[in-house]
Amino acid sequence: MMKRIVVKVGSNVLTREDGTLDITRMSALTDQVAQLHKAGKEVILVSSGAVASGRSEICPSEALDDVSSRQLYSAVGQVKLINRYYDLFHSHGIVCGQVLTTKDSLSRPGQYENQQHCIEVMLQCGVIPMINENDTISLTELMFTDNDELSGTMARMMGVDNGKRLNRAPKTAKADLDLDSTNTALDSVHIYPMTTISHHSS
Repeated sequence: MMKRIVVKVGSNVLTREDGTLDITRMSALTDQVAQLHKAGKEVILVSSGAVASGRSEICPSEALDDVSSRQLYSAVGQVKLINRYYDLFHSHGIVCGQVLTTKDSLSRPGQYENQQHCIEVMLQCGVIPMINENDTISLTELMFTDNDELSGTMARMMGVDNGKRLNRAPKTAKADLDLDSTNTALDSVHIYPMTTISHHSS
């Protein structure tokens, strides 16, 4: 049976201190996910970074409230983020696709099954699903607590074998991440903390 894995990547892993995307680290991460994919693993990537990415691209001429700024930065940043991922995976001959979701939609019968079906079809066709919360329409009271919660929801929904959470890297961390290609659970990625978020056998 094919191994299915959810990997959650936090914005602190993907962005530098100035808020811009760390392309070197993104490239190292996608190299490893590509290894897993080519080894026959089904990888679902839950990635933060859209708001931080958008913040580095645009400076509003007037002060915005929290909701407005989050909507603006995520709308701009999500385009930048997915385009970068697309180019990095394309260099490995791999196609990725974007699935933006909300906590509200995943709580609704019908919409939950539709998203589940979409991701299942993507995996069946060899596409790596890129999951993120749609911050342009998520209201504060209906948002996921963080992408840890979202990745856990994805793990349960898709019946994954294992999940890993990459939240932050120390300043001394290598940008070149190590992966033993024979490992089926991303256990040798050296970004810390690396904590199992879900373990569910279908």
